[in-house]
Amino acid sequence: MSTQRMHRTIMIWSSALVFAIGSGGSTFVWADESPAPPASSDQPVQERAVPRMGTIRDMTGTTAPAMKAPGTFGIATPAPTPSTPNTGPGGPLPVVGGTNDPDYKYPWVVRMNGCGAVLIDPQWVLTAAHCVTPNIGFSKLTYTRTDSYGRVTTETRPPDPNAGPANNRGVFIHPNYAPNQDHANDIALIKLAQPFSVNFTLQTVGLPRFPRNFGIVGTVASYVRQDGGAVPPGQIAIFRGPIAQLDSPSKLFVEASAAGASLCPGDSGSGFVTVENGRAIVRGVASLGSIGDCKTPSGEAVFTDVFVFRNWILQTMGKSDATLSGNTRVRWSGVLASGKLVMGCSNPNTPYFGPLSVVGVEEGAMCDGGQAQGIICQLDSNQAGTRFGPPQITGFSMRTTMSDGTSRVDNLPFVGNLAQFAGPLPPGASREFTCQIGTSLTANMGAITGMNAAIMTRGIEGGEEGEVTVEQPSPFDAQETTR
Repeated sequence: MSTQRMHRTIMIWSSALVFAIGSGGSTFVWADESPAPPASSDQPVQERAVPRMGTIRDMTGTTAPAMKAPGTFGIATPAPTPSTPNTGPGGPLPVVGGTNDPDYKYPWVVRMNGCGAVLIDPQWVLTAAHCVTPNIGFSKLTYTRTDSYGRVTTETRPPDPNAGPANNRGVFIHPNYAPNQDHANDIALIKLAQPFSVNFTLQTVGLPRFPRNFGIVGTVASYVRQDGGAVPPGQIAIFRGPIAQLDSPSKLFVEASAAGASLCPGDSGSGFVTVENGRAIVRGVASLGSIGDCKTPSGEAVFTDVFVFRNWILQTMGKSDATLSGNTRVRWSGVLASGKLVMGCSNPNTPYFGPLSVVGVEEGAMCDGGQAQGIICQLDSNQAGTRFGPPQITGFSMRTTMSDGTSRVDNLPFVGNLAQFAGPLPPGASREFTCQIGTSLTANMGAITGMNAAIMTRGIEGGEEGEVTVEQPSPFDAQETTR
């Protein structure tokens, strides 16, 4: 942990809320939470901090008496006076200085008792350890989302009653989680009793495969707001900023000044999600935040670095990189469009459906060798025009990699706004399908790519003025420039 971080943080506990007070303002652990991460699953990282005194402020904004941390000295700092909440087009904003987006743009977000989480597999959720400690507990994971067609979907899943420790069923907290050591190893997994449906409103995010790069931009999408209420129906509040160049073995920092926003109580456990090589990746899990009143961007947001824990995550799930991603993957590349991806095979949880209007979406599953696969990419007949013309299918490819490592790419036929494939998966092989979406201009001139492809954006739907075209590079052909 960097020197400038070391003098700022100290944990002061409440049963529902954990605060840390430092010279830069109040630092808290959001919403019914409490913890942090290690260099590897076998070697826990012990973060260091110089504790200071402070005050505790609960979710309603009241102030509790200050508690003195062991072995520390100082004067209690009073809680700041609340200011008028910021507002935006959709009403009060939960993320100070942030913006509201349609919630279908962030389909991996789920919620539980006062905390956020992200779906990394239809039956597994990633969150912060302090959100699911036995003394806090939770009863279910849920989401409510409005898709790009205006349809509202709500689903709820309980934790698996047959998995995890007896006193915290379905929950797997990192074994080296240390709330008294600056919340080291603050990460947890939840196994659901039944898988969620992968559809237009709920998608998975991928795990990072290489260490963080400073400066890469990520997003936290939140359904809570400053007064504890919810954002307007169909919307979500956005905190977006780059990973700061602050060194820590297992934590990521995003400076509020760079994001122009702060996080709020209830954001704990939420995923810090980047888009890398066209795929949504969960880089961090919200653990702590340096803020005074959740109305003024100050200090930084602190996230558990997911890459540090990927071995523990995979081992806990009983999966490998290959089985988590699936031996059959389907994604789109190009410009945002109104339409759908469909993937079906022998996997009992399929078919999976995905939108063509969300950056970072990819469908993946383990399919049985020798069994039939069905892949569909279909654009709606009435497409909103872009500045380059209406979206259209400009390519449909399939890469097949055999068990001996040899591979070939086939350009598959498509007709109009429909591309489809049906055929058996060779035993021991894996397949990657890409549906290229372009316009008459990009079809003639080639795709427009660049670093903006790595940043989540609202896109161009509805021909909104000022919106940009999003071009995604293929995650199956990773480019160093997008890392």
